[in-house]
Amino acid sequence: MQPCRIDLADDLRPHLERIIRLPTTPQRLVLRARCVLMVNQELGVRETARRLGVRPQTVRKWVGRVRKYGLKGLQDAARSGRPHQISGLERAAVVDAACAAPTTMASRG
Repeated sequence: MQPCRIDLADDLRPHLERIIRLPTTPQRLVLRARCVLMVNQELGVRETARRLGVRPQTVRKWVGRVRKYGLKGLQDAARSGRPHQISGLERAAVVDAACAAPTTMASRG
C-alpha cells in the first residue's frame, strides 16, 4: 500500500486548526481535521490512528477526501434515500396541530 501523504495549501492549514480550536465545532469534524493535520506533520497513518483511537482506514479516508475536495471533504457525504413527501412548512403545520391543546366540544347531544 502506498504511503498516505498530504501537502496542505497554505490557506487550508489555518482553517483546519480553527476547526479544532472552536468550542462549537462538532467532534466528528474535529477528529477529521486532526487526522489530516497529523498526517501532514508526517506522523504516518498508523501513528495518527493510534493516537486518535481510530482505525488506519479512517485516517486514509479523511486524508483522501481533503486531498480531493479540500475543506468540503470533511463534511458528511450525501446519503441516499427516499425524498421528502411533504415540505418543511407542511411538516411544521402538522407538528403545530399535534402539539396544540385539544378543543373541547361545547355541546354534546
